[in-house]
Amino acid sequence: MLRKCRRLIIEENFMLASSSDARVTQVARNIATIDVADNITVAIEQSSVSEDIVIFSQLMLLREQRITVRVDARMTPDQERAWMSTWAGSGAGSSSEYLFQPPSDEQSELRVAHCPLFDDEPFARQHAAALLRNASTFIGQALDAGESVYVHCKHGASRSASIVVCYLMEHRAMTLLEAVSWVKDKRAKAGPNDGFLDVLLELEENLRGARSDRDEVLSVVRRKWLADYKSGRVQLNRMDRII
Repeated sequence: MLRKCRRLIIEENFMLASSSDARVTQVARNIATIDVADNITVAIEQSSVSEDIVIFSQLMLLREQRITVRVDARMTPDQERAWMSTWAGSGAGSSSEYLFQPPSDEQSELRVAHCPLFDDEPFARQHAAALLRNASTFIGQALDAGESVYVHCKHGASRSASIVVCYLMEHRAMTLLEAVSWVKDKRAKAGPNDGFLDVLLELEENLRGARSDRDEVLSVVRRKWLADYKSGRVQLNRMDRII
């Protein structure tokens, strides 16, 4: 069992989300003889690397960071299809289709919670509020219990950042502007979309009785980082520790 260590981390797309426990176990057995320190890091950077190597490398990253809880901010394929079907005018979709799901196996070495968000503004405005708050509550409980948590979506930019910003507002008493600035300083590419920001502004008003200036928040979210990345002043990491 991994030693507990309180951390909150944002990460990019995580392949294990679509892999069964049996598959992961078999992958670990198949390549357990590989010298991880010398080979896995190189393998991650090769576009031709096998899926098994990538899965195993992600397992090793989790172990290195002593991660015990993962929050997956993506929809399942069925949920994505259900939401995208509304684009043709067939309705807004029921909120009951998009519910936060806490981990089902409390004894697992890596417990996985699901927060099915879609990265477009209509979904955020219609369905995100309850999802963000439920994920925030779950993260707060996990950290209070000494767990190490990481949050991911596909690119580690909008959905996962929105969850972490919500947590910082609810559990670390930050304003929206402070929380967005904090996350942006830790992870340059983080940036909730406008729909998530509007939901977070409303949440801030409910929590504090006042809102951050929306234009100020947007100026932080839209802060340019590509030139700094190209010049080497900013690094883009697979994982970025937030707290």
